[in-house]
Amino acid sequence: MILSYMLGGIVLFRSGILLGTKAPKAYLPAAAACLSSAWALAFLRAERLEAAQWDFAASLRQEWIAYLEGPLGAFGYTGLVLGILSLGKAPAALAAAGRMAFTNYIACSLIGTTLAYGHGGSLYGHLTLGEILIAVGAVWAIILIASPLWLARFRFGPLEWVWRRLAYGRPIPFRRRSGPAPG
Repeated sequence: MILSYMLGGIVLFRSGILLGTKAPKAYLPAAAACLSSAWALAFLRAERLEAAQWDFAASLRQEWIAYLEGPLGAFGYTGLVLGILSLGKAPAALAAAGRMAFTNYIACSLIGTTLAYGHGGSLYGHLTLGEILIAVGAVWAIILIASPLWLARFRFGPLEWVWRRLAYGRPIPFRRRSGPAPG
């Protein structure tokens, strides 16, 4: 599956679709179709798992839905972001979140596992789909607020800085001298 995702990404990149240079009408209808399909599949899967009281065996039987839902959601969100960008309205907060993608990804993973598993909230299987969506929205709001604030003081996200430091093998300036973060 991973190979097919990679090849699909290469095709979309080479065709120019992932460059954000197409008209909004090329992205937004496709994004709406993919996201509505992904959300419908996510709802179906959640309903089935909740009916089975989040049983592990039931989860395995519903795995085929995730194999459809994941790529559809990824294409949908990518199309939504590219559609917004093709309108010429790249929100600064979204750009800052993208510049801190590695840090935000790891932060989301830590927050999610802490809330879901035994080392934190142990909430797996105890939240409704609506409560999960509220939690996801709250984390996104935090990311969209915190990323620009961080980048106003620092040149990179913390993990992006570590990555660059290791990749270049030399000290990399971390703090900004002054002025706002570039978009």
